[in-house]
Amino acid sequence: MVNKLWRACLRHIAPCECQFCGQPSQRDVALCSNCQSDLPANRGGCPICAEPLALSAHNPHPQSSLQAQPCGRCQQSTPPYQQALAPWLYRYPVDDLIKQLKYQRRLDHLPTLAALLQKDITASLEQHGRPDRLLPVPLHWRRLWRRGFNQAELLALQLTKDPELRPWQLRIDAQLCRRPQPTPALEGLDRAERARCMRAAFTTRARIDGEYVVIVDDVMTSGATATALSRVLLAQGARRVDVWCCARTAVQ
Repeated sequence: MVNKLWRACLRHIAPCECQFCGQPSQRDVALCSNCQSDLPANRGGCPICAEPLALSAHNPHPQSSLQAQPCGRCQQSTPPYQQALAPWLYRYPVDDLIKQLKYQRRLDHLPTLAALLQKDITASLEQHGRPDRLLPVPLHWRRLWRRGFNQAELLALQLTKDPELRPWQLRIDAQLCRRPQPTPALEGLDRAERARCMRAAFTTRARIDGEYVVIVDDVMTSGATATALSRVLLAQGARRVDVWCCARTAVQ
């Protein structure tokens, strides 16, 4: 209660401006509710892999992801993770927020991206309970050295600081898995090529028998990274693996 009153006072004394419309956001992040409602939501995505499902002339308004049927790929071959949470489409301006974070060091976007995840993560926590560990997708040390930071780890850290998620006491374990070998850039590769590149990309440092682990990343494309990492975690004893990411894009 004290924290909520303090944040309300701060919003009154020094209102945060929305980075899209420039008006006071009435929140602790630079994004107002009106602009957030205009962002490209991933409504009707596959309830397992969160891939956007195609619209048809007979169904221009898709069901929510909780009501939708699994996509054809997931029906043919269920991914090793239980559920991917990706509430937004990797389209403008969500893609700009993520690209500017990764390539222009716009770390000030982290609270906004965490806020975009908060509602869906809260729903997941209420349904499945608190995970034992949040696992940011590891980077190979060379890419980490060039970039200077792991955006997935910073996003996971921001989630633990989010006022609405703080009571859940989410715990990060960035050392659980490592990426011992560099993998080529996946951009421009098709789904099969991405899967081959990621097949043996990760190793784990310890057994995690009976644990619920959530993989955290910024964007999910083909799901090759999440699939490879989930298989390693399940092989080490995890009972459930989910994926939390900001945005989802489709790959043919």
